[in-house]
Amino acid sequence: MLWQDNRGKGKLVPKRAATCVDTASYWDKYTTEYLSNQTATNTPSHQYIKSFYTQLVVLALSRLNLTKDTRILKVDLWNEGVETSRDILGNMPDFDTVGFDFSKNVCRLAKNRLDNSGIVQAACRTLPFSSENFDLLLDLSTIDHIPFAKTKEIFAEYYRVIKPKGLLAVAFWQSNLATKYLLHVDPEQLYFDRKKVAGVLEKLGFEIVDSYNTGALLTVMDSNLWLGQFLFWRLKTVLEDKLFTSTARWEPHFSNWLGGLHVFYARHP
Repeated sequence: MLWQDNRGKGKLVPKRAATCVDTASYWDKYTTEYLSNQTATNTPSHQYIKSFYTQLVVLALSRLNLTKDTRILKVDLWNEGVETSRDILGNMPDFDTVGFDFSKNVCRLAKNRLDNSGIVQAACRTLPFSSENFDLLLDLSTIDHIPFAKTKEIFAEYYRVIKPKGLLAVAFWQSNLATKYLLHVDPEQLYFDRKKVAGVLEKLGFEIVDSYNTGALLTVMDSNLWLGQFLFWRLKTVLEDKLFTSTARWEPHFSNWLGGLHVFYARHP
């Protein structure tokens, strides 16, 4: 949300910084409050994100030599326990999957739904898994709820538990003009410079094998501008399902100035 201060009337200044509370009890409470005020999860933005996550996972799997023993670790069980329309692990019955979350409540909700996945309560910085254990690690916009200064130690844990030749697929909201001035976001949401994220990954030993931008249209739809509200309504009523499979070709024209999500596929050598 835009705000003004006493340094100059009419000037755009950044929104207040996001504040991330890094405790399990905070996220337990957040989950309870979210569910008590839950709204529909079939909105265009929810469906857009679902399509994006699905595409991300499909592309990640295509980069692996898949076998019946392929092991997959998913960071954060919010989609499996709370916003279940965006469930990932529940749609992967052919693989050995494990998911973990900081919140006891989220783990409980996910465990009640999932029959074929292991569920563990854990923090990103101290994963309770042996080294070189997983072929694929999925971080679908979890890392961007953690202050950037802490990403190195978390990516180091990811590196530790991924097998040689295994893959990290990580998505995060990238910082840009729109994210700095226009978006009305949850206070926990952070935005990262993709070049800095790439630098951290490479210093730890990861080899970035591919990257792309997506989700830039969400920046428009979720902004505080009247235009954003208009587009949100039009995209829902006019384009409907076709929106989520046909917008990828528009992304390069929007992402450089509208932010959006950035994806890295990084291989453990």
